[in-house]
Amino acid sequence: MTDSVLNEVDNAKDVLRRFVIRARRIEAHSLVKSNDVLKYVQPRFQIKYTESNAFKIKYLMPEEEIFESLAARVRPCILKTEPVHLDKVFQAIEICMSSRQMKVNEQQCLDDCRHRFNDLCNKHSGMSYSVQKFDAVNSALEDSLTDLQLGEAWLYADLVHSNPHGYKAKATEFPYRDRYYAGTSFFSSLTVVVIDTYKLVTALNKQFQWNVDESAWREQVTIAEKDSEFAVDGMWVLPVGTEVPEGTSPADMSGAVNISS
Repeated sequence: MTDSVLNEVDNAKDVLRRFVIRARRIEAHSLVKSNDVLKYVQPRFQIKYTESNAFKIKYLMPEEEIFESLAARVRPCILKTEPVHLDKVFQAIEICMSSRQMKVNEQQCLDDCRHRFNDLCNKHSGMSYSVQKFDAVNSALEDSLTDLQLGEAWLYADLVHSNPHGYKAKATEFPYRDRYYAGTSFFSSLTVVVIDTYKLVTALNKQFQWNVDESAWREQVTIAEKDSEFAVDGMWVLPVGTEVPEGTSPADMSGAVNISS
């Protein structure tokens, strides 16, 4: 191989290393471990008919605070500026494969993940439903928004940012309930694509001996109860208000007391 090809392969392996670490963090989330995330991939709701002859709609949604943490973990996989953006991951897989052929089911898995991700990125063609506002005489007040546009607006207008533009700003004219409902299916779908891609990368790395840094599968990605306690070699205390100069060990300072001895 030429130096440029070797460099391309090394970069691809680094993308996959980073992706594996991120995917394992997503895999460790409670909604993923319990498979509950699968309940929200397809938008679902119940229609109720009350004794007062009124219809009510009940959205089926996960607990908000728990789902927010999942959306935060999976978000880098859809940001083009991130090394783990899924398009970059798919390209890295192809680079590592080179001229070798996957099994039929593996190629089908890759194609399916790519297709589902493209649907999520294309906020118009990949939709499950759309919403639109009408006036009292049923005239449309503005263009419709897809569920994917609403779901992305929940991320940028409600969860991580507060100054939406374009269709994200238009989405804020709809109730927060509608944005969150759309966001749950958007990020649940993305989560499933990430996990399926992660399993494929793991299998291909072993099968074709890509030699992606194996520490990616061992690196700690979550905090456990045991992590709250750890041993230290020495602990020194100084008088209140003492400033420690940059690069100076407290042990070398006047007035320091070794309380670990």
